[in-house]
Amino acid sequence: MRKVFAVIFISILLTSYFPSITSACLCVELPSVEEELERSQAVFSGKVVNVSEKRSLKGHITKSVLFDVTNT
Repeated sequence: MRKVFAVIFISILLTSYFPSITSACLCVELPSVEEELERSQAVFSGKVVNVSEKRSLKGHITKSVLFDVTNT
């Protein structure tokens, strides 16, 4: 009986400790391509050449992306 209780207790503990992944509300309408173009500071097309990751001393990860730009 103790084993069953322990398994149930651990299961409840683990499911409450790790939250589930959720998404934002999908009821918000996405802006059009024209609206995004007006809001943007830079628009270009090209190909990704390299993606690199760096971890800071505090554990934050930043990514740098190198593009081969064909049009601006």
